Amino acid sequence: MRRQLIEALRWSFVPAIETRGFEHYRLGKENSGDAAFRAAFPLGFFRRPSNGGFDLLDVQFKKHDRAQFLLNAGKIEADGIDLPWGHHIDAGSAIASDIPVRVRLFDGRVMNRWFGKRGSGKLSEQEANRIVERLLERFKEVENWFDNGDVGRHLRVIDLS
Repeated sequence: MRRQLIEALRWSFVPAIETRGFEHYRLGKENSGDAAFRAAFPLGFFRRPSNGGFDLLDVQFKKHDRAQFLLNAGKIEADGIDLPWGHHIDAGSAIASDIPVRVRLFDGRVMNRWFGKRGSGKLSEQEANRIVERLLERFKEVENWFDNGDVGRHLRVIDLS
């Protein structure tokens, strides 16, 4: 089930965000984490230049091979960011999930419902494509947050500052 969803994201979502100026990048081996980290972020990470810094995106999958994901989005200045606990992250190696103040895009506002298959059973290619279509419909909320800080109804602000 998870594989169909990852493929649908690769074929539809990734090209859509690339047309919006995002580029795909992978972390170096020293920063790429363990197998669980890599499984949570199978598509890698995305960034685009914005106002002297970067807009960041990553698609985070649930643990234990579940076919469910959410989208993390954050902003970072060109000189990086100092985290509240004293660690510095360079802009070139940052991911959206690192940023203390970021947003998460969910499929549903109630109970912060993740995108994906609910319940048991196989996920068909058509179902996977419909899930990615919903992601693309809701993605305008992320763009509005990047542009002017508006928090849409499918976004949740994560503030660890």
